[in-house]
Amino acid sequence: MDDETGKIINELKRKGIYDKALIIFTADHGEMLGSHSLWMKNCMYEESARVPFIIKFPDNFHPAFKETNQLISLIDIWPTLMDYLHIKADDTTDGISLMPLLKGEKLNRDKIFIQYDGNAAYGSNQRCVVDGDYKLIMDTFKDEIYLELYNVIKDPQETTNLAVNPKYEALTKKLI
Repeated sequence: MDDETGKIINELKRKGIYDKALIIFTADHGEMLGSHSLWMKNCMYEESARVPFIIKFPDNFHPAFKETNQLISLIDIWPTLMDYLHIKADDTTDGISLMPLLKGEKLNRDKIFIQYDGNAAYGSNQRCVVDGDYKLIMDTFKDEIYLELYNVIKDPQETTNLAVNPKYEALTKKLI
Protein backbone atom coordinates (compact mmCIF):
# COMPACT_ATOMS: atom_id res chain seq x y z
CA MET A 1 0.00 0.00 0.00
CA ASP A 2 2.83 2.39 0.87
CA ASP A 3 4.48 1.79 -2.51
CA GLU A 4 1.26 2.38 -4.46
CA THR A 5 0.44 5.53 -2.49
CA GLY A 6 3.98 6.74 -3.16
CA LYS A 7 3.49 6.17 -6.88
CA ILE A 8 0.39 8.37 -6.90
CA ILE A 9 2.13 11.13 -4.95
CA ASN A 10 5.20 10.95 -7.19
CA GLU A 11 3.01 11.21 -10.29
CA LEU A 12 1.20 14.26 -8.88
CA LYS A 13 4.59 15.86 -8.21
CA ARG A 14 5.90 14.90 -11.66
CA LYS A 15 2.89 16.60 -13.26
CA GLY A 16 3.38 19.67 -11.06
CA ILE A 17 -0.04 19.45 -9.39
CA TYR A 18 0.86 17.99 -5.98
CA ASP A 19 0.80 21.41 -4.27
CA LYS A 20 -2.75 22.00 -5.56
CA ALA A 21 -4.00 18.48 -4.73
CA LEU A 22 -6.44 17.54 -2.01
CA ILE A 23 -5.63 14.01 -0.87
CA ILE A 24 -7.59 11.94 1.63
CA PHE A 25 -6.12 8.71 2.97
CA THR A 26 -8.30 6.48 5.11
CA ALA A 27 -9.68 2.95 5.39
CA ASP A 28 -13.07 1.45 6.10
CA HIS A 29 -11.78 -0.78 8.91
CA GLY A 30 -8.69 -1.87 10.77
CA GLU A 31 -7.60 -5.44 11.36
CA MET A 32 -7.55 -7.29 14.67
CA LEU A 33 -4.50 -9.41 13.74
CA GLY A 34 -4.90 -11.52 16.89
CA SER A 35 -5.76 -8.74 19.34
CA HIS A 36 -8.43 -9.93 21.78
CA SER A 37 -7.80 -13.36 20.18
CA LEU A 38 -9.70 -12.21 17.08
CA TRP A 39 -8.64 -12.31 13.43
CA MET A 40 -11.51 -10.40 11.88
CA LYS A 41 -12.34 -6.84 11.00
CA ASN A 42 -15.98 -6.68 12.05
CA CYS A 43 -15.90 -5.75 15.70
CA MET A 44 -15.89 -2.57 17.77
CA TYR A 45 -12.48 -2.84 19.42
CA GLU A 46 -10.02 -0.02 18.71
CA GLU A 47 -7.81 -2.14 16.44
CA SER A 48 -10.72 -2.56 14.04
CA ALA A 49 -12.73 0.64 14.58
CA ARG A 50 -9.93 3.24 14.74
CA VAL A 51 -8.61 3.87 11.25
CA PRO A 52 -6.22 6.41 9.70
CA PHE A 53 -7.83 9.60 8.50
CA ILE A 54 -5.27 11.83 6.83
CA ILE A 55 -6.05 14.90 4.75
CA LYS A 56 -3.40 16.73 2.71
CA PHE A 57 -4.75 20.09 1.63
CA PRO A 58 -3.59 22.27 -1.24
CA ASP A 59 -0.91 24.78 -0.27
CA ASN A 60 -3.43 27.60 0.05
CA PHE A 61 -5.07 26.05 3.16
CA HIS A 62 -3.22 25.54 6.43
CA PRO A 63 -5.10 23.51 9.07
CA ALA A 64 -4.87 24.76 12.65
CA PHE A 65 -3.15 21.51 13.75
CA LYS A 66 -1.38 18.44 12.40
CA GLU A 67 -3.02 15.84 14.65
CA THR A 68 -6.09 15.62 16.89
CA ASN A 69 -7.84 13.23 19.24
CA GLN A 70 -11.20 14.85 18.52
CA LEU A 71 -14.02 12.37 17.82
CA ILE A 72 -14.51 12.14 14.06
CA SER A 73 -16.14 9.59 11.79
CA LEU A 74 -15.81 8.48 8.20
CA ILE A 75 -19.31 9.85 7.59
CA ASP A 76 -17.70 13.28 8.03
CA ILE A 77 -15.71 13.01 4.78
CA TRP A 78 -18.59 14.04 2.49
CA PRO A 79 -19.74 17.12 4.44
CA THR A 80 -16.11 18.18 4.95
CA LEU A 81 -15.40 18.01 1.22
CA MET A 82 -18.61 19.85 0.40
CA ASP A 83 -17.75 22.58 2.91
CA TYR A 84 -14.12 22.90 1.79
CA LEU A 85 -15.16 23.13 -1.87
CA HIS A 86 -18.02 25.56 -1.06
CA ILE A 87 -20.61 23.26 -2.60
CA LYS A 88 -24.14 23.45 -1.24
CA ALA A 89 -25.51 19.96 -0.60
CA ASP A 90 -29.12 19.26 -1.53
CA ASP A 91 -29.59 16.48 1.02
CA THR A 92 -28.80 16.14 4.69
CA THR A 93 -26.23 13.72 6.01
CA ASP A 94 -25.46 12.18 9.37
CA GLY A 95 -21.87 13.43 9.18
CA ILE A 96 -20.67 16.90 10.02
CA SER A 97 -18.10 19.11 8.35
CA LEU A 98 -14.69 19.01 9.98
CA MET A 99 -13.81 22.43 8.56
CA PRO A 100 -14.54 24.26 11.84
CA LEU A 101 -12.16 21.87 13.60
CA LEU A 102 -9.53 22.33 10.89
CA LYS A 103 -9.82 26.10 11.39
CA GLY A 104 -9.13 25.71 15.13
CA GLU A 105 -12.72 25.74 16.38
CA LYS A 106 -14.42 23.08 18.50
CA LEU A 107 -16.72 20.60 16.81
CA ASN A 108 -20.35 20.45 17.87
CA ARG A 109 -20.17 16.73 18.70
CA ASP A 110 -19.75 14.75 21.87
CA LYS A 111 -20.46 11.19 20.68
CA ILE A 112 -19.61 8.86 17.81
CA PHE A 113 -21.80 5.90 16.88
CA ILE A 114 -20.60 2.74 15.14
CA GLN A 115 -22.66 -0.18 13.93
CA TYR A 116 -22.14 -3.56 12.34
CA ASP A 117 -25.19 -5.47 11.24
CA GLY A 118 -23.52 -8.86 11.33
CA ASN A 119 -25.50 -11.80 10.15
CA ALA A 120 -29.19 -10.96 10.31
CA ALA A 121 -30.13 -14.60 9.73
CA TYR A 122 -28.57 -15.40 13.10
CA GLY A 123 -29.87 -12.23 14.74
CA SER A 124 -26.42 -10.87 15.51
CA ASN A 125 -25.29 -7.26 15.36
CA GLN A 126 -23.09 -4.81 17.20
CA ARG A 127 -23.65 -1.24 18.25
CA CYS A 128 -21.16 1.10 19.83
CA VAL A 129 -21.11 4.62 21.21
CA VAL A 130 -17.95 6.54 22.05
CA ASP A 131 -18.65 9.36 24.49
CA GLY A 132 -15.56 11.23 25.67
CA ASP A 133 -13.14 8.76 27.25
CA TYR A 134 -15.67 5.91 27.30
CA LYS A 135 -16.78 3.37 24.75
CA LEU A 136 -19.83 1.16 25.20
CA ILE A 137 -20.11 -1.90 22.96
CA MET A 138 -23.37 -3.84 22.73
CA ASP A 139 -23.33 -7.23 21.02
CA THR A 140 -26.63 -8.99 20.38
CA PHE A 141 -26.94 -12.65 19.47
CA LYS A 142 -30.59 -13.68 19.07
CA ASP A 143 -32.07 -12.96 22.53
CA GLU A 144 -28.77 -12.42 24.34
CA ILE A 145 -27.13 -9.03 24.89
CA TYR A 146 -23.51 -8.56 25.94
CA LEU A 147 -22.25 -5.19 27.16
CA GLU A 148 -18.69 -3.96 27.32
CA LEU A 149 -17.64 -0.56 28.66
CA TYR A 150 -14.07 0.70 28.39
CA ASN A 151 -12.19 3.85 29.28
CA VAL A 152 -10.25 4.01 26.02
CA ILE A 153 -7.84 6.62 27.38
CA LYS A 154 -6.80 4.76 30.56
CA ASP A 155 -7.28 1.31 28.99
CA PRO A 156 -6.45 1.69 25.26
CA GLN A 157 -6.12 -2.09 24.84
CA GLU A 158 -9.70 -2.51 26.15
CA THR A 159 -8.83 -5.19 28.69
CA THR A 160 -10.99 -4.16 31.68
CA ASN A 161 -14.72 -4.36 31.04
CA LEU A 162 -16.21 -1.68 33.29
CA ALA A 163 -19.80 -2.71 32.46
CA VAL A 164 -19.51 -5.50 35.05
CA ASN A 165 -18.35 -3.03 37.72
CA PRO A 166 -21.28 -1.66 39.82
CA LYS A 167 -19.44 1.69 40.03
CA TYR A 168 -20.10 2.17 36.28
CA GLU A 169 -23.72 0.98 36.20
CA ALA A 170 -25.18 4.50 35.77
CA LEU A 171 -22.77 5.36 32.94
CA THR A 172 -23.47 2.05 31.21
CA LYS A 173 -27.23 2.67 31.39
CA LYS A 174 -26.81 6.25 30.17
CA LEU A 175 -24.88 5.12 27.08
CA ILE A 176 -27.33 2.33 26.23
